[in-house]
Amino acid sequence: MKINLNDIAHVQLTPVGQARWRGKFGITPSSNLTVPLWELMQVFGPGLSMGMSEMYFVDNIIELEC
Repeated sequence: MKINLNDIAHVQLTPVGQARWRGKFGITPSSNLTVPLWELMQVFGPGLSMGMSEMYFVDNIIELEC
């Protein structure tokens, strides 16, 4: 499967994910977020790590429109 950083990503944010978005942009998004993949990675990528105790996305799911 090939993906492009401009593909649209759909995620459902947890309260922790909403707080991270608010910290970056100063606004609280709805729990359903639709953004280009590059923007999702710009906001959440630096905070992602193996074994995280607090997840940004419900069930760790990112759905892509390819």
